[in-house]
Amino acid sequence: MTSLLGSGGGGPAAPTVARKPVKLSSIRDARLERFPYPGPPADMEVKTVDVVTADDGAPVATGYMSITKGSFPWTLTYDEVQIVLEGELHLGGDAGGKVGYPGDVFYVPKGSSITFGTPSWAKFVYVTFPANWEDQIG
Repeated sequence: MTSLLGSGGGGPAAPTVARKPVKLSSIRDARLERFPYPGPPADMEVKTVDVVTADDGAPVATGYMSITKGSFPWTLTYDEVQIVLEGELHLGGDAGGKVGYPGDVFYVPKGSSITFGTPSWAKFVYVTFPANWEDQIG
């Protein structure tokens, strides 16, 4: 059987689509900055950096977050996956008091009201859908 979209089928060739190049982001090069949204108490250090965004043509955004001792509330108006890299990440609220350690993965569905927390510190990767998650928050 011959494909109608390729050579030998007599039909038009499949269109070529320009693709963006593969992007590599390294935590070693990431410059985390103070979390720009209300929520964390003044004495809690929360830092983030987005490394893949809608500007990259991606349907998801990805970044790094680090937090120090404490907790703060957050309502997600987007879906998010968190992959713990270091430390101990606690999710409360709708998450029901779950604790993640290096290598653990959380999935937090859109609409969840949670608390991010740690008794010491944590560093994790977040992956959000859609990529323009910042446009989704009020």
